[in-house]
Amino acid sequence: MKKNLTLLFAVLLATNLWAVKSFLAPDSIYYYPFADGEASVLGCVSSEKNIVLPAFVQIPDSCLYDSAAEPAFMRTYKVATIGKSAFNSSKIESIVLPDSLRKISDGAFQSCNQLKEIILPSTLEFVGKLAFFNCTNLTSIVLPNRVDYIGEQAFSRCSRAETIRLGDGIDSLRYNVFYSCSSLKTLSLGSGVVHIADGAFSRCAAFDLVKCYAQNPPVVEQKAFVGVELGNTELQVHCNVVSVYEQSSTWKTFSSINVLQDYRLTTDVSYDEAFNPQGEVQIVKAPSDCNDYFAELLAVPAEGYKFKSWSDGVDSANYSLVLQSDTTLTARFIPDYTDTAYFEVTLCESNSLYIFNVEGTEVEFIPHAGVQFFVLNKPNYQGGDSVWAINVTTNPVFDTVVELAICEGEEVEIGGMLYREAGEYRCPLKTINGCDSIVELHLSVIAVRDTMLEAELCTGDTLVFGELKITEAGLYQQVYTSSLGCDSVVQMDVVEREPYRVNVSVESVDLDGLWSDSLTGVVYGSVQIEQTGECLSDVVLTAIPNEGCYFLRWQIGAEEITDTTKLSLHIDDDVDVIVVFRGVEETGLIVLTELEPNISEQYVRLYNMSGLLIFEGKGLELSKLQSGMYLVRTERGVAKICIKQK
Repeated sequence: MKKNLTLLFAVLLATNLWAVKSFLAPDSIYYYPFADGEASVLGCVSSEKNIVLPAFVQIPDSCLYDSAAEPAFMRTYKVATIGKSAFNSSKIESIVLPDSLRKISDGAFQSCNQLKEIILPSTLEFVGKLAFFNCTNLTSIVLPNRVDYIGEQAFSRCSRAETIRLGDGIDSLRYNVFYSCSSLKTLSLGSGVVHIADGAFSRCAAFDLVKCYAQNPPVVEQKAFVGVELGNTELQVHCNVVSVYEQSSTWKTFSSINVLQDYRLTTDVSYDEAFNPQGEVQIVKAPSDCNDYFAELLAVPAEGYKFKSWSDGVDSANYSLVLQSDTTLTARFIPDYTDTAYFEVTLCESNSLYIFNVEGTEVEFIPHAGVQFFVLNKPNYQGGDSVWAINVTTNPVFDTVVELAICEGEEVEIGGMLYREAGEYRCPLKTINGCDSIVELHLSVIAVRDTMLEAELCTGDTLVFGELKITEAGLYQQVYTSSLGCDSVVQMDVVEREPYRVNVSVESVDLDGLWSDSLTGVVYGSVQIEQTGECLSDVVLTAIPNEGCYFLRWQIGAEEITDTTKLSLHIDDDVDVIVVFRGVEETGLIVLTELEPNISEQYVRLYNMSGLLIFEGKGLELSKLQSGMYLVRTERGVAKICIKQK
C-alpha cells in the first residue's frame, strides 16, 4: 500500500505561516495538497448525488496562524488521487472523474450502494483494496489499459455488475477481487493477465461468456472460480492459441473454446500540461473479424498543435497496419508556434536561463521576476520570425528534518523513493517549486493487525459484528482505527447452519414381553417435543402414556433413563431417542385373602411396579414379601396386589 505524504518545505522554513492540511473547495470537496503539485480528494460534505470532480483545483498555499484572514495566495494543484475512504458509504449516484486521476485509494467508494455508473479515466493506474466493495448498483466495470494494480476485494459484492472488462496492463487478479459479483455474465481479461488468485471470481454464478486476450493461459488457483459452473460457460481466445487452452487443466473445463472475433486496437494521444488532449485519433478502418487484421488510422492535431509521430516511430499521420496481436498506439503532437508564444519558466536559486536561436547564437539570460521578450530568427515552420515572451520566477532551495510515523504495511514516497521500514534516511527531492532539497527522514512504523474470523449463523437469528447486525451468510468486515490513526481490518466469514434434529421413536411392551420382544403395531403412549435455543439445540421431551398404560424408560444410545417422564436435553448434533411404554391387562385388585388358600400352589409371575420380574413358578410365599404394591399373573389373569406385613 503506497502512501503519498505532503512535505511543504518552502512554507515550513521560509515563513511563520502554517501549512494547510486540507482545504474545503467551493464544490464541497475536501482536498489535500502534496508538495509535487498534486492533490488528493479526502472526502465530500455535499448532499449532491451527482458529482463532477475538476482536473485542477485552487488551494491556498498557507493561512495565517490563529487568524480568520484569507490565505496569502492560491496555488493550482492537479487532482491525482482519490484518498482512502473518501466517499465511503456516501449516497452519490454518479461521479465524473477527471483525466488527471492516477490513483483510487483503499475503500474510496466502499459501500456506495446507490452508485450506478462510474467511468474510470484512461490516466488511472492504481485501484486500492476494497475501493468499490459492496457497490451493489454498479452494472458495468471497465478498467483502462494503464491500470496495473487492483487491490484485494476491490470490486467484491458488486452484485448487479453484468459486464467486466479488464485492460491490458493488469497482470494479476488478487484474492476475492470480484467475489460475489452474482450477476456477472460477460468477462473480458486483458492480454497481460498471467495469474488469477483464490476467490477472484467466487460466487459469480451467472457466467456465460469469458473473453481471454492472453496468449498464454493464465495460472488459475484452485478456489478462483468456486461456485461457478465453468461447464456452462463459453471461452473465447485468439485464433492461434485455441489448442493451448484446450490442453490447460482449468481452461479446458469450459463448455466450449471458440475464436475471438478480433484483436484489440487501443489508441491514445499525447496531452499538454493541463491534461488537455493535443489531438485525436480517427479509426478510418477497423479489423472486421478474426480473419481480417487490417486497420487504418489518422492522427488529427488539435488547434495550436501539429502531428509529430506515432509511439512506434512512424511519422506519417496516415497509418495503415496489419494487427498480429493486441496493439496500443499513441499519437504524439507538438505545439505549432507561428508568430508569438508565451512561456512560464521557474528557476532555482543560482541557475541561469539560456536561449538559442535557430542559427545557434546563444543569449544568456540572468533570471529575475517578470516578463522578458526575445525575437528569434526564423524558428517556425512557416519561415517567419517568432516572438517569445518568457515569464521567469526564481525559487529558493531548502534542507529540513522530518519526523514521520506510518502504519505497518504502508509506504511513504519521497523524491520517487519508497520507504517502509523504520530508520533514518537522507532523501534528495525537489520542493513544490522544482528545486533540489535534502530531507533527513526519521521514520517509525506502527503495527496493525488484519484478522479473519469464522462464524455460524442459525436461520432467523441475528449475529452482531461491531456495528453490523448480520442476518444472512456472507463475508463481512469492520475497520478499527487505533489512537495513532492506523487501521486494523477484521473480516468475518459467516456461514448458515442447519438446526439439529431430534428423532423420537415410541416402543410398547406388555408385561410378559417387558424383557423380551416388543409388541408390533400397538402404541401405549406418545411424546410431546419442544425445541428452543440456538439452532434449536435445547430440547424438552414429555412422555404421555395412554389410559391404563405406564411410562417405562427413555433410551439414548446405550443410556437408559427411568426416573422422569419429562426429559431436557442440550444437543450438538442430530440425536435418536427411544421412549418405551408398558401396557397391562388388569382384572382388578386381588384381595389378599382370595389368594391365600391356593397362591402357593399356583404357577405365578410376580413383578414389582417398575416391571421387574422378581418371582416365577409355584410356591410363592406372601409372608416373605416386603410391604408394597405388586403385579401378579395367575391363571385368572394379571392383577395388582397390595402386601401389608404386620
